[in-house]
Amino acid sequence: MKINQIMYGIERRSPQALKLYLQYYRKFHKFPNFLHPKTFTEKLYCRLIKPLPIFSELADKVRVREYVKSVIGEQYLIPTYGYFEEITEKDVQLLPDSFVLKANHGAGFNMVIKDKSVESIPDIVEQANEWLKIDYSKIYHEKHYQNINRRLIAEKALLKDGHSPADYKIHVFSGHDGEPPYIFIQVMDERTVNIKQSFYLEDWTEAPFRREGSEPITNKELLKRPEKLADLLTIAKKLANPFAYARVDLYLFENTIYFGEMTFSGAAGNLRMEPDYWDEKLGEKFKWPDEVFMPH
Repeated sequence: MKINQIMYGIERRSPQALKLYLQYYRKFHKFPNFLHPKTFTEKLYCRLIKPLPIFSELADKVRVREYVKSVIGEQYLIPTYGYFEEITEKDVQLLPDSFVLKANHGAGFNMVIKDKSVESIPDIVEQANEWLKIDYSKIYHEKHYQNINRRLIAEKALLKDGHSPADYKIHVFSGHDGEPPYIFIQVMDERTVNIKQSFYLEDWTEAPFRREGSEPITNKELLKRPEKLADLLTIAKKLANPFAYARVDLYLFENTIYFGEMTFSGAAGNLRMEPDYWDEKLGEKFKWPDEVFMPH
């Protein structure tokens, strides 16, 4: 029996911290130091083991809207059509012809309805309500998702020529020691079968690293420097400021910036960069111990 199979068997029967310890080994082929974490991925994994309570509030796609409203203003929120503890066919029939339906308690729970008239409403209802049965915290051991009251949210579809706008995932390492924040921007091309992604620094120069195993974007439109780059960065910094590290997802649609979500354990802690030494370099920029720098 291979060592990975043995470790997987142990992992399935172990408490969360040990599961994550073994999972880290299986992902990165080395044992982590969770007592004194140094690398970016070690610190992300420590967040999985002991997340700050506020992560549950801000990872909630419904509750985070109040935080966004208080910090940067309501104008950056995507207009909503309703919230649902459970959705019915009648609820869907009352929604506009095009909309986005998503669950608030994890990643991947979303569907873009471009034209309701050509969709199966019973299928929409069945799929959306199935999301609500899933405890997302158990899928990738992201504990802070466990405390989210599961709901569905219907919101305006940001579509142009049938496509969603560019998604700028802005990673912010806040200084809080007199140093300016360190920022890199992850741009995703989700129109391809295998999602491609490219990385840029704050000045839109190409980052000296990329996600391990990822393919760079070839779509030149997506690689153009955003006209509102300065505004995107200002908004991301304000929202991420209380935290040692946070990822803020923003959309630029018809020259208007919209908030997408906040993430505190991107890729479930497995956001490893290459060259490999960038895992340690980004870890140095991730202030530790993890705490909230909320203004009094």
